[in-house]
Amino acid sequence: MKTMKKKIADLKPHPKNEEIYGYDEDVSVLVEKIRRSHTVHTMVINSQNIILAGHMRRKACIQLGIEEVDVEVRDFATPEEEIEFIIDNNATREKTVEQKSREAKALKEVEEVLAKKRQATSTGGAKPQLVAVPPHAVEQVEQGKSRDITAKKVGLRSGREADRAIKTISTIDKLLDEGRTEEADLIRAVLNKRSVSTAEELAKNIDKVDIPEEDIELIKQGKKSPYSYIEKAKREEKEPEEPKQDNSPPVDPNEFLKGKTTREIIDNYANNGAIIQPGTKIEKSKLLQKVERHIDIFSSGMIECMMYQKEIHQFTDKDKDELRICFNKIISDLNGYKNLFLGGN
Repeated sequence: MKTMKKKIADLKPHPKNEEIYGYDEDVSVLVEKIRRSHTVHTMVINSQNIILAGHMRRKACIQLGIEEVDVEVRDFATPEEEIEFIIDNNATREKTVEQKSREAKALKEVEEVLAKKRQATSTGGAKPQLVAVPPHAVEQVEQGKSRDITAKKVGLRSGREADRAIKTISTIDKLLDEGRTEEADLIRAVLNKRSVSTAEELAKNIDKVDIPEEDIELIKQGKKSPYSYIEKAKREEKEPEEPKQDNSPPVDPNEFLKGKTTREIIDNYANNGAIIQPGTKIEKSKLLQKVERHIDIFSSGMIECMMYQKEIHQFTDKDKDELRICFNKIISDLNGYKNLFLGGN
């Protein structure tokens, strides 16, 4: 690799580094270390003078008035490889949960780009060739593996935790874009001082939670959990609305059923829905096969009726009464058929 001297003033931070690790990192310890040792380790840059390794060293040098440093120039084939190098180079540093989450988000974006390239081209030959692999198959296999690898790489416990962390970070960034700094800072504090799962729940319910001002500060300091406020917001959202009053007159069963067969009653309420297909039959008597076939037909009608009934929250009291009468008649008819053929009470 080519090493040379470069002026600190000519070196530019990589935008992804600041996006992941922040703009105001504390370099006081590094400043003191360089002051004592009089040594600045070689930095890594690309041919455009963009720093790939050494962002904290650059800040420390500016504070110490060091104007020139040794650099190694290294160019990568793609921007994605540069990002992977930046994250790998920061593997041993002490990081907040937010920084680990932002590393996971960046690596996920890198993997999505690389997966598309792998999907579109073959590995051999001078020219790219289309690969006949279903997109969903590639996505399912690679996504499951890559998220677990990413989690391990950045220091999160599992691929699922990495996914939750990425969602939380996305919400924080969205809030910052909207100018909602206080809410973004609250979620960030929970992410760093509580847990990824609690931060994600808070992020999902940030528009619904109502937290007293005095508790917000305690939550930011890690002295109090926002969990009770999150659960309260979720409960309030689930509370059903007051049922509407229905002043419809009661239904007369005899009048409603007059001249109707059970099948006609079912057909009256049937709506397009799931149909139960008869299962595989073992060898049985012809009589039993016929009975089972008709039961299957009847069950299909019943299922259609029930699929319609699932929208019952939109029914009036009159509709509910009519359905109740239908079901009572069906049960009564079936009992009558049973007693006719088998005897008994």
